Amino acid sequence: MQDDQIARDIALTWQRLGPLPEKALRAFVDLGLDDHEIGRYHAVPPAAVSTLRKHYRIAKANDEASKVDRMIGEIENDVNLAVQNRSMTPQF
Repeated sequence: MQDDQIARDIALTWQRLGPLPEKALRAFVDLGLDDHEIGRYHAVPPAAVSTLRKHYRIAKANDEASKVDRMIGEIENDVNLAVQNRSMTPQF
């Protein structure tokens, strides 16, 4: 019985995260929200958020590894934008 409820909670959480649940969950974690805050925002149990976060291998917002990953991601985004902007500059 309890396993059925957990499965329903996870399905509801997945549904409420929208069409791209992994990206949505990553975005919330990248913004620094923890499982309780994400759960409260989507009106779902934090345990279901935690289960999905672990399924997608998303580190908690306050993990040091997560902070490093976010910093690397920001640097990669900056580099990609710089490359795109440079390639868009007209050559005379």
